[in-house]
Amino acid sequence: MWAGPGGPGGLSPGLLGPAFPGAAPPPPRSSPTLPTMATSVTATPVGSPPMATAHGLTWAAGYVQEPVGGPVPHQAWSVHTPAGEVIYECGDVLCPGRMRRPYDYFLAMFPMDQLVRMVQLTTTKLTARGMAPTSAGEVLKFLGVCVLATRYEFALRADLWATTARSKYMLAPAFGERTGMSRRRFDALW
Repeated sequence: MWAGPGGPGGLSPGLLGPAFPGAAPPPPRSSPTLPTMATSVTATPVGSPPMATAHGLTWAAGYVQEPVGGPVPHQAWSVHTPAGEVIYECGDVLCPGRMRRPYDYFLAMFPMDQLVRMVQLTTTKLTARGMAPTSAGEVLKFLGVCVLATRYEFALRADLWATTARSKYMLAPAFGERTGMSRRRFDALW
């Protein structure tokens, strides 16, 4: 018989039996006992959903066809814009031949006084640095470029204005050409 650290065979006592022949095995490790639930699964015929009984209720798969709390009736919705306009469900038609665009919904929810304030504060900072003032259209374009940037993976913000693709499977971001805003102007507004 060979011996090593931790007892015969180099193993700790109790892992594979008693440490020495004739010694009693270690007591079994105790584990916390969890309370048992009164659950039973009954055998069901082939083709019918499985059923289980728990706490006096019988549960079957696929038997609930309505949302919890009963059926939910359809309700028409509407949105009140900050300008006081009400947009109703299916209210994309502005007038004959003109539909609302996503940009129209954005403007309906964006507070105009916020846009005016952004233009004023940004213009103050730009003119203090000797740069051209901004406009509401340019601030909206800046916000659009920020949203568009979320669709790209990039390490540096400057990568978004690159005109060469990083991969033959992807187009170059080329934000200068796509958005009409130069990188220098974007950084000035940032």
